[in-house]
Amino acid sequence: MYESVRDVVGPKWTLEILRLLSEKGSSGWMNYTEIASGVEETSSDVVSDRLSVLKKHNLIERNEESSRDVRYSI
Repeated sequence: MYESVRDVVGPKWTLEILRLLSEKGSSGWMNYTEIASGVEETSSDVVSDRLSVLKKHNLIERNEESSRDVRYSI
């Protein structure tokens, strides 16, 4: 489905999400709301899609404690 690095990280907001996660330092975990707040000018569907693609390609980790407590990290 994805042929190159550009296909994975090239879509708008993907690099911004990675930047937000990388700035968290050693704790590194952010919940969805924190990520969405960091990229205010986009829809929640776009943020969800970008997180799914990044997870699929093992660029981020997803930790689901419960359906309401999901956190992401690089």
